[in-house]
Amino acid sequence: MLSPDGEMNQALILGSINSNQHPPPGNRKTLHRIEYKDGAVKEYDREASTDRATYPDGTVIEYSAQAGQYTLTFSGGTVIQVMAESGDVLADITGSLSATIASTLEAEVGSSATVTAPTITLNGNVNVNGNLTLAGALAAAPGPSGSGAVLEGNFQIDGNLDVTGGDVTADGTPA
Repeated sequence: MLSPDGEMNQALILGSINSNQHPPPGNRKTLHRIEYKDGAVKEYDREASTDRATYPDGTVIEYSAQAGQYTLTFSGGTVIQVMAESGDVLADITGSLSATIASTLEAEVGSSATVTAPTITLNGNVNVNGNLTLAGALAAAPGPSGSGAVLEGNFQIDGNLDVTGGDVTADGTPA
């Protein structure tokens, strides 16, 4: 407050002066920054058209209007990006992903789908509506009722057929 000649009726309030103890909230004119007592920080950069919120646990939510991209970065390292225009989602998950679905899960993929894991387990009946191509061995173990694999239709075998520990029958007649 500046009071000319000590006259309070003519006093003026001046803006604050930044110091080491009270630094400016942003490091450039186009950045609006709010710091909260719990450590959360909210920023909007009007030059870069970027909105960013950083939470005390390290989680960051950012939207870049220029890139058209939402990015969620979690303190554990997981990053999820969503491209606003295309709807593409990229997730880099540092932990596990699990889902419980009460009804039906349906997924439609435009070109192809690839799942890579040392072991993939499907519990329940599996129906394949289309061709099945194997690039490795096929193993069929007896199920709960003791039956093995049942194959229906016409088959062509290129190579040898080895039968061990069992019999071969054709139309009920031992071969």
